[in-house]
Amino acid sequence: MRAVHRHYKHSFLKNSGVSPHEYKVQTGSLTVIQRFGGALNLNIHFHTLLLDWVYVSKVEDLKEAPIFIPHIPIFTDEIEILLKTIQKRMVRHLIKQGLLSKYENDPVSDINEEMTLFDSITGSSVLGKIGTDENHGQRVRRVGSFGFESESAFKSGPLAATLAGFSLHAATFIKEDKRDRLETLCRYLLRPPVSEKRLSRRKNGDVILRLKSEWSDGTFAMEFTPHEFIEKLIAIVPQPRIHGVRFHGILAPSAEDRKKVVPAVLTEALQGELFECHKKKKPKLQRTSWAELLKRTFGTDLTTCFVCGGVVKFHKAVLKKAEIMEALALARLSPTPE
Repeated sequence: MRAVHRHYKHSFLKNSGVSPHEYKVQTGSLTVIQRFGGALNLNIHFHTLLLDWVYVSKVEDLKEAPIFIPHIPIFTDEIEILLKTIQKRMVRHLIKQGLLSKYENDPVSDINEEMTLFDSITGSSVLGKIGTDENHGQRVRRVGSFGFESESAFKSGPLAATLAGFSLHAATFIKEDKRDRLETLCRYLLRPPVSEKRLSRRKNGDVILRLKSEWSDGTFAMEFTPHEFIEKLIAIVPQPRIHGVRFHGILAPSAEDRKKVVPAVLTEALQGELFECHKKKKPKLQRTSWAELLKRTFGTDLTTCFVCGGVVKFHKAVLKKAEIMEALALARLSPTPE
């Protein structure tokens, strides 16, 4: 996002003639991180709502509220330049982290030995394969396909560009008075990974996920065993303490001028003074436990033992394969589902 904001800011300075030494130019955006693709595969991508205007304020006057000024519309050739910058920085970062060269040059067997169970599941989900169980390493079965084809290239259109697996689309524009369209777009960005209306079960228990649109090779649905379906759901669950919605630029939580442009909300004390009464402070809300969330969603109560009916207490979260095997051995349970 730094590359996008920097390009937008420099483009405004170049076209407007405003001096960066005299005026402070700021942009703002909201980014939703999505982890899923249409086939329930792990496909991390970003949807960003970027302010089409910029905030400008004098450098000398720190108390002055920034002024919202229109920006010159962006063109497709600028999108291509911006995408090239993003691609270069991303590749450089992956090489620095030792990820790109490792996955390109190291033998597959060595990678699998270093991978945890979660790494294997997420890596297989990206490739459209099965990471565990008896079909380990095989592609997800397709319904209506005449064979496997290499991934199709993304189509580039107005204000859209693709490059070496990277794509950037900036053709969606909403006018300031179209609040209903903005709400619809926000709902789309925050949608869940899959709709239950697209899911069905075969007589043998396999799960069928109907695609939103038929693929070029005729595939119109994906087929999973119950084990494979759970594996794909695990891959798209975000890691703990990672925010799925992020604010950048002047809208960032720590931005110096955020309070000058974000509408303020009346405090409890001020409301009390207006209505000649003082409201009691609301008690701090506590986080809902995962067990309670699972109970609400799937009707499964993990806090009650299904054998004796006693209370089950949380002991430890086990994620690594070796720890899982050890925990199952201590509980005298088989590592293979019966």
